[in-house]
Amino acid sequence: MYSQKTTEEKTTLKDWYKKDLEQDKVLGISLNKFHSLKKGKTPKTKKVIVAVLDTQIELSHEDLKPAIWINKKEIPNNRIDDDKNGYIDDVNGWDFLGTQKGGYMVYENYEYVRIIREQGSKFQNIKRKDVQSSDLENYDEYQRALKSYEEKNKFYKNWRKSLVFDISVYKKVKDTW
Repeated sequence: MYSQKTTEEKTTLKDWYKKDLEQDKVLGISLNKFHSLKKGKTPKTKKVIVAVLDTQIELSHEDLKPAIWINKKEIPNNRIDDDKNGYIDDVNGWDFLGTQKGGYMVYENYEYVRIIREQGSKFQNIKRKDVQSSDLENYDEYQRALKSYEEKNKFYKNWRKSLVFDISVYKKVKDTW
């Protein structure tokens, strides 16, 4: 027997991401609560700085565009570190997975991949008993990263094959238009 959802349940599930855990008992970003709190109030400061710790933000989004930080000391897209802080064209901040010269990385790495790359030369093919006590924490971290890599690599190999296949099919389809 299947239970049917009530209209209230459907509404709650439809915009769950806007809900507040305390107010609605649904884990969301508390957007509805935020809007209800700011009604009729003037912000103490007009300047809001948005810090994004994620990838692929839409800088031109109507709600974000006026709040995205702009580094006024940097001239966009001139491939020069105008503000001399070590980052080229850091107009809206910096993508720490990008390149030092402002290039874009096609594939970013998971943290476990970076750990393997950084610690591999030191710990590859080494047994724990042969590691100095001062390096045991790094060794254990390397081993955890290696285990994650081995578990997930099977999936990513297949995923990459399908991606390459999709790209090759796309080229053929695109050329027929």
